Amino acid sequence: GANNQLAADASSGSFRYLLSRCTRLEIFISRFLSAYFLIAIGIGLACLASTLISMDNDNRELSETITYALQSLSLVLLYTLPYVAFMSIISAFMSSALGTILLGFCTYVITFFFIIYLNSDIPSIRYLLPNTFKDDLIAMASNDSVITIPGILAMTAIYLCIAWIIFRKRNI
Repeated sequence: GANNQLAADASSGSFRYLLSRCTRLEIFISRFLSAYFLIAIGIGLACLASTLISMDNDNRELSETITYALQSLSLVLLYTLPYVAFMSIISAFMSSALGTILLGFCTYVITFFFIIYLNSDIPSIRYLLPNTFKDDLIAMASNDSVITIPGILAMTAIYLCIAWIIFRKRNI
């Protein structure tokens, strides 16, 4: 869902028309937010469907089901932020939406195997990808959520800074 934030318009040159009215930073932020909100709408609809199924099949109280659904929705939306920011890096680098999907997938998989290979030597290398925080988010009652939420937000900010540096230097 976040593959074509910047790539297609950068290659077609249509950013030139927007740059007369907006700054590069405004374009970058708006593209990131629009991609994130598009994915958030899909996640919200899936959460609504699963909540309705749960209300129909489970023998739980309505308030308990809705509370759990809202808690799960907020955690999944938070977990999605660094993935959209990761794709911002790839999209800022590429000139094709299809190429962005392919390079994003390959980069993620290669980084994942690189982390597995070097994890015993350098334990902090696992923080290159956001899936490090998945277990802490699933265990919502743990004290690690105090570290997890700022960690996810920091990872998102780092990814966005890298993407911004790449996008700022591109000739569009």
